Amino acid sequence: MHHYNSNASITGRLMRSATTALATASLLSIAGCGAWQATKDSTVSAAEWLFTTQVKSMNVELNGRAALNENATGQPLSTVV
Repeated sequence: MHHYNSNASITGRLMRSATTALATASLLSIAGCGAWQATKDSTVSAAEWLFTTQVKSMNVELNGRAALNENATGQPLSTVV
């Protein structure tokens, strides 16, 4: 009887190993197709939103020195930026 229990134990371990291998192979095949693509697409979308957000208006105030762009009489002229 002890020999029978040993064979049953080995068979049980083999079945668990086969089931684990099948589950792992299934998960890897699923991860290889749609799940990876969906994750990549959402990551790309988040990066595009973060780095390409459009600014509708921006107020910039530039202060230059008075002697920056003088005319012949010493008056500062406007500068185009």
